[in-house]
Amino acid sequence: MQIRKINDYALRVMVNIALHQKEEGPISTLKLAKRLDLSPSYVEQLISQLRKHSLVKAKRGPRGGYMLDGHAESISMLQIITAISIKRERIHTEKNIKKDELFALPVWSQFSRHVSQFLKEITLQDLTNQAIIEKPNDFG
Repeated sequence: MQIRKINDYALRVMVNIALHQKEEGPISTLKLAKRLDLSPSYVEQLISQLRKHSLVKAKRGPRGGYMLDGHAESISMLQIITAISIKRERIHTEKNIKKDELFALPVWSQFSRHVSQFLKEITLQDLTNQAIIEKPNDFG
């Protein structure tokens, strides 16, 4: 199983916003990029996807930036990963493969459901609490 860096970066962006928005208000793309050692354009791409899924909202103006569009307790890890994941077309479907090639399909489907349920149960607040304890310097 692969864990894509884009997933980790999106989670880091969300944790950073959750950690700092209360004291700082909206967080700018430049501030996020600097804290996370990412390019501002890459952070903007992540933010764009997160906004499309109503996980963050923008505030315009001189003190503008991004804030969570909801409470950290109500945003799941699954929502964040889903927001930035590119939908990939399945190569194998029941329509284009032979019956004898379907052997493990039920197992993979069940695996996918378990992983999704697990990620659904982990909230942004859980990740934020973990970041505070384990890596306080990584989130500025």
